[in-house]
Amino acid sequence: MKNIRKKQKKGFTLIEMVVVTAAIGMVMVAVISVVVATFRSQNQSKSNIKVSSGGAWILDELKRNVLLGSGESIVCAENNQSITITSISDGEEIVINCDEDSGAITANSNNLNSGDITISNCSSFVNCTTLPSLEVSEVVFEFTVDTETSGIESSQDFDLSVSVRN
Repeated sequence: MKNIRKKQKKGFTLIEMVVVTAAIGMVMVAVISVVVATFRSQNQSKSNIKVSSGGAWILDELKRNVLLGSGESIVCAENNQSITITSISDGEEIVINCDEDSGAITANSNNLNSGDITISNCSSFVNCTTLPSLEVSEVVFEFTVDTETSGIESSQDFDLSVSVRN
């Protein structure tokens, strides 16, 4: 008896190659999506941290400057975008201004915000509450801090109410 053996082909068929390539492609798409989402989330976190820390620092500086004055030494501008404080300790005059065009809050022309953040919403930057004697009793600051990190934008509204020494 003759032993008839079929000749076996070695290798992969075209269909097997297409299936494997498609499976590898789907895995790569999933991995790339996770990596991109991770970078986007990291940039969002960085942007939020810049806004929060920048805004908190500006609030601290505003409070410190208001506490240098007293009710008689504080003058709020009618446009609600600036305030003048005369220090009760050394008589130095401090002018705090919010300029939406330049995106900055300044104290005597020195920027309070860093170059990484910009200020917006200055229309009601400062409001003063006065006593019947026309002395300022409370100063309220309101502004928005904006930033962008690698194409991810972030903004936060800040407000601060400071009771003035009389």
